Amino acid sequence: MLDPGLFHVLLLALAALATAGLAGVAWRHRDRPGALSFTAAMVGVTVWNLTDVLAMTQTGAGHLFWERVQWLAIAAVPPLLFLFMAEFTGYRSYIPRRAVPFLFVVPAVSLVLVWTNPAHGLMWTNPAPIATGGVGTRYQAVGPSFRVPGPCAHRLFAAGFPRL
Repeated sequence: MLDPGLFHVLLLALAALATAGLAGVAWRHRDRPGALSFTAAMVGVTVWNLTDVLAMTQTGAGHLFWERVQWLAIAAVPPLLFLFMAEFTGYRSYIPRRAVPFLFVVPAVSLVLVWTNPAHGLMWTNPAPIATGGVGTRYQAVGPSFRVPGPCAHRLFAAGFPRL
């Protein structure tokens, strides 16, 4: 019988291959609306899956390192998918070019909080290593700023775009 942890890692690796393939197909059709942002988003999801696999196969400091590297993709994918949807549906003209970097402000703040978390504990607290199904995971109680990016981003997006 296949160990549940190994099965989970294999599924994540398969998902990484699938999203890398999607990125390759989108790159070949980069002249189409939304293809470049979709390619970037799929590369981000691929990195997210691969770093999750690496984190699960490591223990101790290696596990924490790959969890933090994983946040590079976690932070970048939502704004990239938003840009893809806007471009693909024809609403890209509602987003001024100079406003695009502001989509990445909340993710950048989240990254800073993740990498400096040992100093302040705002993203998560009390990390405790646990082994589930043969893979290394970590229980972490969420800190006060863990849920802030979602509601903040929702308010920013809802205020600036026309209703359909």
